Amino acid sequence: SDGAPARVQTPSAQTPDAPEAQLISPSFDETPDSVKYWTISLAVSGWNIPIPPGTCCPMHALINELEARTEKLKQQRCKQVVLFDWQCPKCKLMGEDPCDWCRLAAEASSTEASLSNARQQTFQALVEGCGLEGGLKGKTCSL
Repeated sequence: SDGAPARVQTPSAQTPDAPEAQLISPSFDETPDSVKYWTISLAVSGWNIPIPPGTCCPMHALINELEARTEKLKQQRCKQVVLFDWQCPKCKLMGEDPCDWCRLAAEASSTEASLSNARQQTFQALVEGCGLEGGLKGKTCSL
């Protein structure tokens, strides 16, 4: 890196004749979108943030906060990321064996009336409740 702020190319900015994007770790499978949503949702479900007046619900307050933090991160200079030498065969997250995310999912699904279960409900709502896969612009919360 030359020290300049990162220029992030989004899929919508790619042209049909542009070369196909390379995975961060080409020897592993791509992490599925459902797992990306799940891990993001798990992370933000633990944030305690103010809900701005006029915000329809806590879920959208969390997503707006995530977008604000992401915009700040985009302005940082380029950095190396930690490259892992293992990928979970089940969820396709890279990390260390055994997979912490699969363990957390198993605990959340087997524990009733726990914080993990409450978090499970929160991030399920984040992923599914308002159609997160299609983006947030113009969405109305259905929760």
